[in-house]
Amino acid sequence: MSVHPPPRPAEDPRVRVRRVAWIGLAALATLAVAACLDLPVSPPRPAVPASGVSASAVVDAPPPGVIRVRLKSTSVPAAITSAGTFVLSDAQGRVVGRTASAQITPGPGTLLLDGRDLGPGVITAQPLDGSPLALDGKVYRGSLRLGPLPAVPRLNVENDVALDDYLLGVLPREMPDRFGLEALKAQAVAARTYALYEVSRRGWVFADTRSQVYGGIDAESALSSRAVRETRGQVLTADGTPIKAWFHSTCGGLTAPAAEMFADAQRGVLDRAVGCPDCRASPYHSWTRRFPTDQFLHSLGLGQQPLTSLHLETDPSGRARSVEVAGTAGKARVDGESFRSRLSSGRPLKQQLLSTWITPRIESGTVVIDGRGWGHGVGMCQYGAAGFAARGATHDAILRRYYPGAEVTRLP
Repeated sequence: MSVHPPPRPAEDPRVRVRRVAWIGLAALATLAVAACLDLPVSPPRPAVPASGVSASAVVDAPPPGVIRVRLKSTSVPAAITSAGTFVLSDAQGRVVGRTASAQITPGPGTLLLDGRDLGPGVITAQPLDGSPLALDGKVYRGSLRLGPLPAVPRLNVENDVALDDYLLGVLPREMPDRFGLEALKAQAVAARTYALYEVSRRGWVFADTRSQVYGGIDAESALSSRAVRETRGQVLTADGTPIKAWFHSTCGGLTAPAAEMFADAQRGVLDRAVGCPDCRASPYHSWTRRFPTDQFLHSLGLGQQPLTSLHLETDPSGRARSVEVAGTAGKARVDGESFRSRLSSGRPLKQQLLSTWITPRIESGTVVIDGRGWGHGVGMCQYGAAGFAARGATHDAILRRYYPGAEVTRLP
């Protein structure tokens, strides 16, 4: 994939870091109460219902300043342990256990504590002496909440954790320390903003790529923790509210306007492509994939027939908006993301289409696809941020480049 002429870095307006009137976390939590009854999956993919997750399992919002992370939905017992003592409380705040180890087993619409039926309500595990809790051996800050699903023996497990403590477990899973402090600081601001945006819409976040990857205490690193501390309170806003601060691995030289990739993109923010000369060191900057014609056609549902033509419709950033494939016995037209998904499904990473910025061609019984970048291309290019930081850019400059239309503000 290439863009001609080569893209030039966009000249972003300088962003002022200032204190602004802010929607308080308490207000976000209030919005979350109603939003908890809706279960869309978060970006970068379009929202879909979360499998196995019941809205009725959790209906109350976390306290102000706390992020609720949905860790898992499981049908097997959950083991909670701690080096110290923790208390287990029911939905009415009544203590049902005080221990250093407990096993919570799901029943049909109920929970059992070491075999004792606790009824249908949510159970909260809260440390008493500051020792963190471990869920099935994985350690988390904050408290744990376990709620049964109605009618089936299954439970949801959530982690209520302070916003920046949550980020301590996110940053190392989303960006490696080798990218440098300033890139990590930019990632911290983006991740903080992303979490607040989701909380304001839904009331909680996933612990995986449906939101941001969260590894708890086990994931934390010294440099990432420093990045979180040094950006404390900094968020990206437009009109005084957090933006949907998308980010991705590698743009390939040019980011994509949000509206070209996401139907729910906010107008006036991330609405133009940004030149990125700094992600060339990424192993995903450019790549080539080869598919035997019969496998290629089978992936698109066309079966056995000679392939006659390939036609792309691209958006202004050069990414595939739709792909039309024709054979002697039929043709198919799919959108760019579906084309990427169908050809990538079940294949190892080195055989997948990593983005929709592609240029296909037919070569003697083989479909060859040249591509650039990894991810949707919207917002911050992480390899670009690392390259820009290596040239001396501060995290403010990185954010100015990749989030046009937004400004860095501070929580009160």
